[in-house]
Amino acid sequence: MKLTQILDALAQRDAFHLLDCGRRGIEKEGLRYTYTDRLSEKSHPKTLGSPLTHQEVTTDYAESLLEIVTPAFRNSRDTQAHLCYLHRVLAQDSYEYMLNGSMPAYIADTEAVQIGWYGRSHAGQMRRLYRKGLALRYGKAMQLIAGMHFNYSICNRLFNHYAEILGCHFNRQFVDQCYMNLVRNLRRYAWLTAYLFGHSPAVDKSFLHGKSHTLDTFDDETLYLPHATSLRMSDIGYQNKTGHLVSANSLAQYIHDLAAAVKTPCKAFEQMGLYDVNGDYQQINTNLLQIENEYYTAARPKQLMISGEPPLRALADRGVAYVELRTLDINCFERTGISQNQLDFLEVFMLFCLFDEAPIFDKTDEKEAKTNMANISRYGRDPEVLINNRGQPTGVSRWGSEILEAMRPIAEAMDSEKHRPHYVSLIERELEVVANPELTPSARIMRHLSGEITGTPMSYHQFITNLSRKHMQVSREMGLTPAEKAKVDKDAEISLKKEKKLAKKSKKTTFDTYLNDYFEQIEDL
Repeated sequence: MKLTQILDALAQRDAFHLLDCGRRGIEKEGLRYTYTDRLSEKSHPKTLGSPLTHQEVTTDYAESLLEIVTPAFRNSRDTQAHLCYLHRVLAQDSYEYMLNGSMPAYIADTEAVQIGWYGRSHAGQMRRLYRKGLALRYGKAMQLIAGMHFNYSICNRLFNHYAEILGCHFNRQFVDQCYMNLVRNLRRYAWLTAYLFGHSPAVDKSFLHGKSHTLDTFDDETLYLPHATSLRMSDIGYQNKTGHLVSANSLAQYIHDLAAAVKTPCKAFEQMGLYDVNGDYQQINTNLLQIENEYYTAARPKQLMISGEPPLRALADRGVAYVELRTLDINCFERTGISQNQLDFLEVFMLFCLFDEAPIFDKTDEKEAKTNMANISRYGRDPEVLINNRGQPTGVSRWGSEILEAMRPIAEAMDSEKHRPHYVSLIERELEVVANPELTPSARIMRHLSGEITGTPMSYHQFITNLSRKHMQVSREMGLTPAEKAKVDKDAEISLKKEKKLAKKSKKTTFDTYLNDYFEQIEDL
């Protein structure tokens, strides 16, 4: 059924108000830097609690790579407000700041970066070992790239109407298939998010020190590509080496393919060895993937997990609860890393990907989607660059405009329920951006580096550290209320107690037993 027909049916049911009744949350990563603009060598602050068990403040890979996580809110403004709160929490450290960019600033020695420490519990040891395996397989530098993840769910009331419109039964199978349709369309259209919201056209030279690359030299400290939008999403960013494909044609196929990758040996990783020279684990296993999280893709179907439960077991037992979009760079011009307009645009985009026809993906489609992302991330602002739309070469402006115009009816429907409509204006703004690459944020960053905006050329390191410090200063000046300070202390205390409890429980069994129990849960998948 066509998108316009679906919207007409929702209008007849007076159900437009349900278009924004889902939940949305944000995960944001960022490196801790000192005020001398060097990567922090300090441990994760105890005042922030345990990175293993804290619900909102953790670390992603390195001890210095913070990750903040908002709850899932029904209103995107509440999501933004909580993200602001978390930045104010981090700003209370007067000695360090959170880098507000996807690509690192200067790093003296990437191999000296400390992998995250998560305590002595088996869960904490496994989390650290997984990261040791990532360093072994891909190198440490790639793990220091920061991103923004947009988590989105649709409310059951909208799913119920949608099922009736399609003549289907509203049940878990229907919801799962809708979410997988959404994931497939996100894979297909994700290149547009890299073009519109890519904020990483340049990188500090230290990031690629001693490595071969195809980037150009911008200045003594900076590498770039003239038309890049998101080097984070390019081949210098996080990529799986094995090229294993995981189908999103159904939840069952997704689970099967991903479980197979976690269980299939890989010769290259076997040659690296399961143990180091001291006989200690240096990776969880020598399979294509150590665990499910190692598989990088534009979007993931997700389910909330019980402690010690693999993500695939959660999906198999309880289905899809939400979708995680993973292609967003950190917006360095926004203090929280993402603007309110971006959040609102993404809601329209996710609904479009839900309702738009989602043909089955074959290997050719998967390859096309990856190639499109690679071309947009490296050459997206080149007016001559072409990407493929189901095998047909097309220009970025043409296809981007087609997608945005197809989103317009959803924006109009959402505006009809608002006292201050603005969703259509967001679409119109992005139509201008796809028509003119100079309006992209990546082009804006390059104008800053060239000195066109400020009159003074600067390196990427200077640009991103100066901007990040200014953002952190604003957050520090905003401060925390007494109630917020009490919450920060309480959350930290609770997380430390949880970690201590897990460590005590772990003494009852061995780490090898813990690993075996973990992987037994996906043995039948």
